[in-house]
Amino acid sequence: MKKVLFVDDEPAVLEGLQDSLRKQRRRWEMTFACGGDAAISELKSNRYDVIVSDVRMPGVDGVDVLQYAKDHHPKTIRIALTGFSDQKKTIKLTSLAQCYLTKPCDVEELDEAITRDTGLIAAFDNPAVQLFAGSASRLPGSDAKQQELMDLLNGSDGSIDDIAQIVEQDIALTAKILQLSNSSFFRRQKSFVSAKQAASFLGVDIIRSLVLANQLFEITQKMPDSSHLNAMAMHQHSLLTATIASEIIENDELSSTSFTAGLLHDVGKIIIAIEKPDALPDLQDHSTGLPNTWVNASIERDILGCTHSEVGGYFLNLWGIPTSVVEAVTFHDNPSAVNSQEFDAIGAVHVANYLSQWTNLSDESDALESRLDRDYLDGLGVLGSEAFWKEQASEIANGSAGSGSSDTDQSKNAA
Repeated sequence: MKKVLFVDDEPAVLEGLQDSLRKQRRRWEMTFACGGDAAISELKSNRYDVIVSDVRMPGVDGVDVLQYAKDHHPKTIRIALTGFSDQKKTIKLTSLAQCYLTKPCDVEELDEAITRDTGLIAAFDNPAVQLFAGSASRLPGSDAKQQELMDLLNGSDGSIDDIAQIVEQDIALTAKILQLSNSSFFRRQKSFVSAKQAASFLGVDIIRSLVLANQLFEITQKMPDSSHLNAMAMHQHSLLTATIASEIIENDELSSTSFTAGLLHDVGKIIIAIEKPDALPDLQDHSTGLPNTWVNASIERDILGCTHSEVGGYFLNLWGIPTSVVEAVTFHDNPSAVNSQEFDAIGAVHVANYLSQWTNLSDESDALESRLDRDYLDGLGVLGSEAFWKEQASEIANGSAGSGSSDTDQSKNAA
């Protein structure tokens, strides 16, 4: 049974929650704390799977409570209840809460949020995954891309398409803008799976605020760039994977999902590199001669207790990224684990990741052959497309095709 802590400074609100959530007693062990001081006292003496806290409280407010939970209980899922219209306050919360709900929040919405996240814990019931994902709140971005974006935002000629094009080339910017646009704070009517959709929805002012806030986009935690991890190659490989994935998928509706998932597919590697850099030497697969190519999942689990795919998927789900993207990230190295009936974003990212690496091999080496799940592709009836996919990937990598061709020509030597 999952333990859930609810925090609010108004006794009447807590009584209402307690009454409305009475039916959940068989599923959750619930505690109701009145005020921030009481909440922190609870967190000092007990562990909770989920904390749901109001933000605006006198004295010790919700930001303080969520910060304490993050610092002392990184595995705990943190959900913020906020009625703020102040963008700065909302943006500050993005580094503390993994889910946002607006007040007043109906019981069904609250139930859905808690159920989704506790269900994810059940699916990834692995302390190593939860610890990596729960500890990380910010991703390293690209200084150059952020400056380029700021120049565009501060000018008068930049369109949403121009803004989205820059955002799509930066892993951290894409993830954060998707997180915020998909949060219930903005009362969205649908999920956004692409940077362009999210940017169009959020608008220039909010995007500018996000970048200027320096809560998540400032580079205070740079990826360790060494012989064991090449940060530039990581970004280039992710961009090339994203472009290939969006090109080889035949379902136009899944093109944006495939691009976004391709861009974010190695988020788990970034988190692990930040949280446990000492493990990087043992995680390298030197047989390919390519940078940032890691050992297979079995060896990875022996070293870390989990895989980078699991860490990345769990992390993005906690951020509220759409399930279709989360699934593709989580299973991009193991697509057979999903009972797919069609070649969807999961398959597209799996193939694109392989092809992105393949384009950098100088010959027809078999070093990567074990990384492509041909049985899975054969079961979907698409294995015969491999030669055509390689042709597409080569064109994209050489900058002669694809929506991101102007940038992917830089992706040579990136894996």
